Amino acid sequence: MKTSSPAFAALVVTAALAPLPVSGHQVPASLSLDEAVVRFVEASPELRTARSRLRAAVADARQSRAASNPTFTVTNEDVGGYSERYFNLNQPVDFLWSSGPRSERARAAAEAAQAAFRADSARAVMALKTTFLDAWQGAREVEALREALEVVGEVVDDAAERVEAGDLATYDLRRLVVGRAALEQRLRTAELSLADAERRLGALVADADSLPRIQAEDPGLPDTPSASAAVETALAGNPELAAARWAARALDAEVSLARRSWLSGTSLTGGFKDQSDGRNGLYLGVHVPLPLFDRRRGAVDAALAGADRGRAEIDAVRLAVSRRAALARAIERWFGAALV
Repeated sequence: MKTSSPAFAALVVTAALAPLPVSGHQVPASLSLDEAVVRFVEASPELRTARSRLRAAVADARQSRAASNPTFTVTNEDVGGYSERYFNLNQPVDFLWSSGPRSERARAAAEAAQAAFRADSARAVMALKTTFLDAWQGAREVEALREALEVVGEVVDDAAERVEAGDLATYDLRRLVVGRAALEQRLRTAELSLADAERRLGALVADADSLPRIQAEDPGLPDTPSASAAVETALAGNPELAAARWAARALDAEVSLARRSWLSGTSLTGGFKDQSDGRNGLYLGVHVPLPLFDRRRGAVDAALAGADRGRAEIDAVRLAVSRRAALARAIERWFGAALV
């Protein structure tokens, strides 16, 4: 459609990430699809919730890169006339060999959260577009039924005159009247459906508790790219696929961390010893775990399985996106042909 350009997609994402404006502005009686999307992004509590989840996920990812803090201890021992005091500083040094994978995992997790937010936003905007098209199609159906009912009414009036003149049987007139009544019933049903669709549209774009009816303006004819171009475009910018790829990179980083986890707990210790006999001085020590009982093989296997799952999910998402794009292309072709 007119709103399927990359520039419009960038507008949606930018508006979704921007701070929310002050509520309370007047909602017009009708909106274009672009205006409806912008107002929805401004008013949607679902997108505000998604923003909060995004900020939390990015903050967690940033925190996961932090190195462990050192610990400081003071020990005092008095035995009779002899005493010792220790001033000890201990620093875990796991970050020396795990900082690379941890940074990669944190970056991938943050990027995956960003892509997941874009995917959530795209799904929410797609739901809005579906409601918008329901309202627009409902208005077209009501208009068509009203025009048909006007024509049928003229036919019934002409038939009544012909019955009075003796040129038409009363039975035929009754059939026309019954047909007009059925058309009136269809019109009332369509008007109810239109009112529901326009109120649902109003609920999505209004920032108040009311449910105003908002008319959907003509969205225009859809674009008609080739099937292969539609699939390539969907795969190039799809946030679900981007989220799956970044999640797989985070799982690959977990493999590197698991392979080095047998060194977890390595630390350096240093301090100052003060003895009452005057034998004072500095000391230094190192703590290294011995992988005798727990060699972390199970953790490595679990991480490898997770990495395989991440790559499989990329393939699954790519296949699902390709199928949806091909199906949407087929629907757009039918939709465009129906409007011509």
